Amino acid sequence: NIQVTIEDNDEGAGSTVRQMSLSWKRDLSVSRTTAKFEIEATFDATDVAVSRGDVISVPLSLDFGDGGKRNEDVAFTIDTVLSDFGVFSARATFSHTYGAPRNGNSPWTATLTHCCRKATTQNN
Repeated sequence: NIQVTIEDNDEGAGSTVRQMSLSWKRDLSVSRTTAKFEIEATFDATDVAVSRGDVISVPLSLDFGDGGKRNEDVAFTIDTVLSDFGVFSARATFSHTYGAPRNGNSPWTATLTHCCRKATTQNN
């Protein structure tokens, strides 16, 4: 079991992320303790020219909860460009193998941190 937490440290101006989500599934083709993570994100497209299939680099931090961390630029592949709405969506996938199926009696907790979301974007 893995619990997922997403944090937004809300630093910096001019960021382009509107939303970001992290999901996972067990990858039994590798091992019982390997999780395949997928990050889906929506970005502002008002100041960039992108096309479906383009790859962009996004800095983020992912703490897998077992001491493993990923603090680097991650390659996202653009899925959809909605020029009329000024946004595009992209996804990134990668795997992590845990040393055990559970963290003792608790699930592993993976935490994704990215700076920053667009300041004017709010949930209603």
